[in-house]
Amino acid sequence: GIISGDPETIVQQSDQLTVINYLTSSRLSHYIRRADLLITRSGYSSIMDLVRLQKSALLIPTPGQPEQEYLAEYLASKGQFVCAKQDPKSILSGISNLKKSSSSFAMPPDSSSWLDRTLDQLYL
Repeated sequence: GIISGDPETIVQQSDQLTVINYLTSSRLSHYIRRADLLITRSGYSSIMDLVRLQKSALLIPTPGQPEQEYLAEYLASKGQFVCAKQDPKSILSGISNLKKSSSSFAMPPDSSSWLDRTLDQLYL
């Protein structure tokens, strides 16, 4: 399924795909926990949700957003996430890499302070 995060998006469903416009925090957590593979933007709140739920994902920074580009590349270099550019070839490669690495995924012991330190480095 796809969760757009945009209340204006029309909910759509087919045999293979459901598009949901918006979920409450508890419903979003439910979907994230159940997902076999997650693809998301590398925004701060998306990453915080994943860290809290101890889930890896393919991070695709929004083009022209240097903080998202930095976070995605930095977190991928630490082995916590996989990063891809917003183009089909890069995304397909990223999905393949995520499938290979997700079985050994583990968040650092103190995940929230780890992400805070990473963000502090971004703004120094």
